[in-house]
Amino acid sequence: MSVWQVVAEWSRVCVIPQEHWSTFIVEDDFKFIASSGLNAVRIPIGWWIASDPTPPPPYVGGSLHALDNAFLWSQ
Repeated sequence: MSVWQVVAEWSRVCVIPQEHWSTFIVEDDFKFIASSGLNAVRIPIGWWIASDPTPPPPYVGGSLHALDNAFLWSQ
């Protein structure tokens, strides 16, 4: 595998979590949770979020933004 193939693959891998974070749980989900009478959610996070936006390999940055969204939506 060439260096260019590795770089191309890593670039593709970095996009996958971003797409997941922006579509898996959205603001409407928080509205539904609240309208169902629930007042708490559990949000599992990895230790590498403390290094966001540049966590150590092999972790991908950007998860802190997803957590920020959850805090905003839960108000």
